Amino acid sequence: MDQPVTITTWIQLYPKGKLSLDGADAVTPDLRGPGAKLSLLLEGKSLPEDQKGEWICKHGLHSEHLPLWAQELTTFITDKQADLVRKDRALVEAAVMTTLKKTSGISLRTIQTRRPDHRSRTRRNLGIIR
Repeated sequence: MDQPVTITTWIQLYPKGKLSLDGADAVTPDLRGPGAKLSLLLEGKSLPEDQKGEWICKHGLHSEHLPLWAQELTTFITDKQADLVRKDRALVEAAVMTTLKKTSGISLRTIQTRRPDHRSRTRRNLGIIR
């Protein structure tokens, strides 16, 4: 649909049978994915202010959508960066464990379960047998 999404447009399209009343063919602004939101944000930022109102109507948006999406995308990127840092740390830890295993012959189980005081966890040390 190349025409702006307005009530007048709907009134013109309905008698021609080109408008479905269930709204299945239209994507609401809330259902757009992060990629679509980003492309619309970038396109909207590049427009001059005098053309922005027409562009917003053409895409079926409200002026509140653009700042809201900018905030959503900022939060999305921040979350993804934090997730990437967590995964990077886990990858470094796995590389260190693998290197230790190869160079010293110590099993990963020994490295992970060894206590700081190097005592074994027997029944006597746990106080079960006296």
